[in-house]
Amino acid sequence: MTLKAKIKQKEKDVADWLNTRFKLNVKLVKDEFSTYDLEDEKHIIEIKHRFGKVYATKLIESMKLSVNYQKSQLKNKKFIYIVMDENGLTAFNITEKINEIIKLPEYNKLMEHNHYYTKTKIFKLHRNLPKSLASLQEVKI
Repeated sequence: MTLKAKIKQKEKDVADWLNTRFKLNVKLVKDEFSTYDLEDEKHIIEIKHRFGKVYATKLIESMKLSVNYQKSQLKNKKFIYIVMDENGLTAFNITEKINEIIKLPEYNKLMEHNHYYTKTKIFKLHRNLPKSLASLQEVKI
C-alpha cells in the first residue's frame, strides 16, 4: 500500500471514529487539493499525519491555520485540527481557541512542500500548539 493510500485509509478511520464517538456525519472531501480532509454540516476538519518522532507540541502551518479558519467562518462551521501520531489522535477546536492560538509565537521552519506531485524544501511559518489547548489528547482509535 502506498503512503497516499495509507493516509486516505487513516482519514477514513478517523471519520468513522468521529461519526461513531460523537454522532457526527463527517465525510472525506472529494477534492484532492482541498485544504482540509473531512466535512459535515457543522465542521471542517484537517488531519495531519506525523510519522516517526512524537513531539510535546503539535505543529500547525500558519497558512493552513489562516485559510481553514477563514473558510470555516465563510461556511459558518467550526474548524477542527487533528494531529495523528504514534501516541494517537490529538484534536484542537481552532474556532474556539483562535484567540489563544494567534498569540503563540510563530516560527519559520524548512519543510517539504508537496504541490501537484513535486516535492521542494521551503521555509514555512508555523505555530506549536500545546496540549493544554487540545480538546482531545492522544486518544487511540
